[in-house]
Order: sequence, then C-alpha cells, then structure tokens
Amino acid sequence: MGPAEANDGDDSADDGMSTSSGDTDSSTSSADEEEADEHAASNDEEEADEHAAPDDDARRPPRRSRRLASRTPTASPHTGAMGLYAWALAAGGRGGPDKLRVYEARNEADWPEFDAACEVEVQALWDNGTWEMMPLPDGKKVIRTELLCERKREPAGETKYKGRLVVRGDTQIPYMPYTETWAPVARYTTLRYLLGHCTRNDLALLQLDVATAFLNGEVKEVIYIKEPLGCERGPPGLVCRLRKALYGLKQAARAWYYKLRVTLEQAGFVVCEAEECLFKRGTCYILIYVDDLLISARTMAHADAGQSVMTDAFKCKNIGAPTYFLGLLIDRDVKGQTLRLHQRQYVATLLTRFGLADANPVLLPMGVGVHVAK
Repeated sequence: MGPAEANDGDDSADDGMSTSSGDTDSSTSSADEEEADEHAASNDEEEADEHAAPDDDARRPPRRSRRLASRTPTASPHTGAMGLYAWALAAGGRGGPDKLRVYEARNEADWPEFDAACEVEVQALWDNGTWEMMPLPDGKKVIRTELLCERKREPAGETKYKGRLVVRGDTQIPYMPYTETWAPVARYTTLRYLLGHCTRNDLALLQLDVATAFLNGEVKEVIYIKEPLGCERGPPGLVCRLRKALYGLKQAARAWYYKLRVTLEQAGFVVCEAEECLFKRGTCYILIYVDDLLISARTMAHADAGQSVMTDAFKCKNIGAPTYFLGLLIDRDVKGQTLRLHQRQYVATLLTRFGLADANPVLLPMGVGVHVAK
C-alpha cells in the first residue's frame, strides 16, 4: 500500500529502462518516416504553389504546420505558481489527514487510540489463523508488510480508529505468486435501483458489515511475510506463510469474492446475470460491495434468514436499518414510502480538508464586485 522503496525496484527499473529504450528506437524510426513523408509532401505543395493562380492560393486551406501552430495554446499568466499550487492541493487531498502510516500516527495526539486499534487488528489475524510460522525455505523471498492507521468519520460526527496490516502488493511479481486479480463490486446504479425497489414495494432492508472480510479468502499460492513490526509474537528467526488473504495482496479481493459467492450459493442464492454482486433467493436480495452488504426481503423474517446465512459463516456486524452506505446517507420514511440520498458528510470532509469549514456561504460562486462580460 505504501510507496515502493528504491532498493526493491532496481531490477524492475532496469527492465523498464531497457524496454523504454526499445520503444524509443521504434518510435524514432516511425517519427523519421513521418517527417520524411511530410517533407516530401511539403516539397510537392511548394512546387504546386509556384504554378498555382493567386486566387487559388487565397482559397486553399492553411498547411499542416500552420494549423498546428494555430492550435498551440498561448501561455497563461497563471500557469506558473498557480498551476503548482493547484497540483499541490490535488496531491495533498488524495489520502487525506485521516489515513496514516504507523510511524506517522505515533506523532499524533490520539496515538493511544491508534495503538489500541492496531493491537486489535493483529490479535484478529492470530485468531483467524491467517498465517503459520515456519523457517524461510532456501530461494524464497519475503514480501514486506506495513501497518496503516485510519480515523473513520461517522455520520453523527464521532470518530472511530482502525488499524490494518497490509501487504506490499507492489512488490509482488506477476504470474509468480499470483495470476488473476479481478473481482467485481456492485454498481451504484444497482444500489440506487435496489433502494428504489425497496421503497416502492415497502420491503424490509438491513445492513451488514463483514469484519476483516479479506482475511476469509483462502490463498492458494505460497507467500511468505514477516510479522508486523512492533507486534512480534512468534519465535525469532521465523516467517509467516499465509494461509488466508491479507489486505494489499493482488489476489485478495478475488479470493474473498469467490469465498463469499460459494457460501451464498450453498445456501440457495443465485447470482444475477446482469450484476455479479447481487444474489437472490425467493424474495430475498443481497447486494455486495466488498465487505458491505445490503439485505432486502418481503418481510423482516425473510431478511433475518438471509442475514443468518452471513453471520453463521463469517464474523459480521449487524447494523440494522441502513443509514450510511458507501458514502451515501440514507434517509428513509417507511410510512411515507420515501427515501432520500445525500452526501452531507462527504461535503463536510472536503471543506475541512481544504480549510473551508468556517467559510461563510454565499448565494453566487464569485467575489463581490466582479464584472461579468461576454
């Protein structure tokens, strides 16, 4: 999850340089051919221009070189410092201040909360049988891991702390420890349609959150990692062979999806043809987005039956009626058969990130005294 270290990417960098040099040679030869063709075409045009009538020259379109020059944008006075400032804002806003590495979280005032969350994460990995301690075989390499910390902002304003051990998937070599990595997720169009269907037909609706979802996926490849730094519990000199997937592995999402799909199909659910993350059994629907699930049914008894399929197979958190799902706040009026979706919390997070939380609202998005002209 973190950026690749320079020592890890020396070999790949050399390969990339050799590949790019070969591409440069082929592109250079093709560019020379195009330049020669253009030069020959320009010579033909110049010879034709000498024998053309003056009236024909005025009506002829400009040559290609002139057309390209006319399309070249002129320099703007704001492309210097203003452009750099805009890039810095965009780069700084990618991860946000709530997502930190463990060494960054140690410098925060709420480090005790982060530390407790990391201990809970590591304990869950041991309890789940995620790995097996053994000596590293000869010729095998160890994939690096990293502890990440996150503050999760809830809709009501409270803050939850979460620690997560991730694998440096950027150091994995394709086709050696993994082959296929693609895994589907539910479309937002499907989510909105399901919510509309539940509102129109007055269906029961429940939300589930699968705890440490990726850890349930089974790893078929042989992968070795080191114990989390600062949370070592095994004998010294041993490494961990993964038995179950971890966040950050290239194949982790795919392993979790197929583990979940097999569990639902064994319980009698059928995947929809147009949406691989929507499962149906009678009047009960289950929509999956990685580890977040929505369960809808004609009655609450049918919804509880679908929920029990998940809770019996995985460790889940029963949230009840959904109010916040995939960044969308859900306001549902069962009696009035209305439902409203909005993103108030997301907007408030953006304003806080860019220092505009205390800004005064205005009716027009422009400064006072601006003269608008065509």
